[in-house]
Amino acid sequence: MHIKGITFVGTRTADQPAMAGFVRDVLGLQPLQVKGVDADFFALPDGTTFAVSDTGGAEPPERTVGFLVDDVEAAARELRDAGYGTDEVATTDIHRYVHFRAPDGRLYELVEELHPLS
Repeated sequence: MHIKGITFVGTRTADQPAMAGFVRDVLGLQPLQVKGVDADFFALPDGTTFAVSDTGGAEPPERTVGFLVDDVEAAARELRDAGYGTDEVATTDIHRYVHFRAPDGRLYELVEELHPLS
C-alpha cells in the first residue's frame, strides 16, 4: 500500500451544529456540499477536507484521519489480508473511503479522491 498523504480529518460531536458553525464562522473554513453522507464538510486551501458529524451513539466521540491512496479497494484488501477488518467501501461526491481500526484501537480511513478539491 502506498499512502500519498493525509486528505481528511473528521470529528464526531454531540453538538454538530455548534461545531460546524465554529469551523465555518470562527475558523473561516469554506463549507462544501457533499452528497451521500450526513456530515458537514469544509475545504482547506491545500485540498484537504475537515468533517463534522454527529456521534452516532459512539462514546466517547471519535476523531478520524483519512490517508490518501490511489485505489481504496486494493488498499482495503491489503488491510484485510494483514488481519485488519474494514467496513464496506462507501462513496460520496468527492471520495471513496473505508474505515478501519489500527492496533491503537482508533478509527482511521483510507480515502480515494474521485474529484480532488485543489
